[in-house]
Amino acid sequence: ADVAAAASAQRRQVSYAGAAGDAPTILCFGDSNTWGACPATARRFAAHVRWPGVMEARLRAEASERTDAAPRVVEAGLNGRTCATDDHVVTWLPPNDAASTNGRRALLPVLHSAKPVDVLIIMLGVNDLKRRFNLTPLDIAHGAGLLIDDARRAECGPVGADGGATTPPTPLPTPLPRSAPASRPRQAYEAACARASGAAPRAIDTLSLSRCGGRSRSCSPGRSS
Repeated sequence: ADVAAAASAQRRQVSYAGAAGDAPTILCFGDSNTWGACPATARRFAAHVRWPGVMEARLRAEASERTDAAPRVVEAGLNGRTCATDDHVVTWLPPNDAASTNGRRALLPVLHSAKPVDVLIIMLGVNDLKRRFNLTPLDIAHGAGLLIDDARRAECGPVGADGGATTPPTPLPTPLPRSAPASRPRQAYEAACARASGAAPRAIDTLSLSRCGGRSRSCSPGRSS
């Protein structure tokens, strides 16, 4: 047991390139709303227009007023990304591997690339409402919960003051919208309004927040795929 504990501590110590005093890192992990897809053109909004860029600019301004280190915001959005579901009809991500939109498959590589991560914002769940996936609100909630569980086990948070123990990144899940995306093909989201209204948001929010220690903090609901 002592050898295992020492090995774990050593692994933590060599896992990070960040030094004490580095600016905090905020990782935005989401779908096309995070990527910045323009519904009218399908192209990408400019960096200063996308919500992670807007957030970073505001946080930098606030940090400047306090003479604090400005946080680093990492964008990790992908069109069509789900919480934990492969999409076998993906046609927009050549070579169109069905697993490419599965958020759970992508989260750990992204986390380890950006670590140490202080705050993880998960903005997913809208694409899971697509009719072809036939997922219930609890299915989607469990998928979001698995992402939070994986993030907590990844040892990608900031290194503790003693240089050994790590703190998991603070996950901030975003609630599902109360209506289906107006800018997307209606047939893909048929019945999405019914699944995203009533008890659905409460089931998803409650199950996700239970993994965040009961915190009610969240970003604005996502509205795109």
